Amino acid sequence: MTRASTWAPLLLLGALVSAGCASSPAAERAGASDGARDQEPAAPAQPEGEDLSSDPYRKVPSGEGPDPEDPVAPAARFRSPRAPEPARRLELDLPARLGVLFVREGSFVHSGPALLRLEASLAEAEALRGVLALSLPRGAERDLDALGREARAARFDLLLVLELPQGAGYLVRTQGREPSFPLLARFEPPRPGDPDRSPSHRPGPLEDLVERLGRAHRALCRGD
Repeated sequence: MTRASTWAPLLLLGALVSAGCASSPAAERAGASDGARDQEPAAPAQPEGEDLSSDPYRKVPSGEGPDPEDPVAPAARFRSPRAPEPARRLELDLPARLGVLFVREGSFVHSGPALLRLEASLAEAEALRGVLALSLPRGAERDLDALGREARAARFDLLLVLELPQGAGYLVRTQGREPSFPLLARFEPPRPGDPDRSPSHRPGPLEDLVERLGRAHRALCRGD
């Protein structure tokens, strides 16, 4: 055997050993990674029906959720005055803003159709610059003084309270800063066969307004 043929098997054996040693660290690292993955604890399953409010990704931030609605107080009742006497003199800076409230069976009610008919009957009244419904009173019982304070706070000059379908009507002056609220007119419900009365002379703007309100109240009571 020659020297060259003697070294050839030795060189081949050395190459195989070197390759095996070089691949061992990589294989060890790969095996270690696989073992680490096998040893990671699995995420705990969410029990069925469990409250997720503590999950930061599911929780609604405090104060941003819908607040429960406050219960709405029932409509207030009207304390009807006992046959009050209207003021002897009608005084008012004109044109005036008229606030209107409707009462049915003793309680304040919304009445859009009645308000529209009232507005139509007052369309030509020179003494007015607006006819609007006041906010529906709620909670405690109200008399004319309490209603007058609320109407004054809402910047109305006049307050009209109409008891329907067959009640009285009250026109109160809320203009000014006096602590009292003078009653300018009290309208009685119509009696069967009672015709609308017309003034015997040409009235002033405020007297004309009172007359128109009286006719409008009687028409509403009759259901015209």
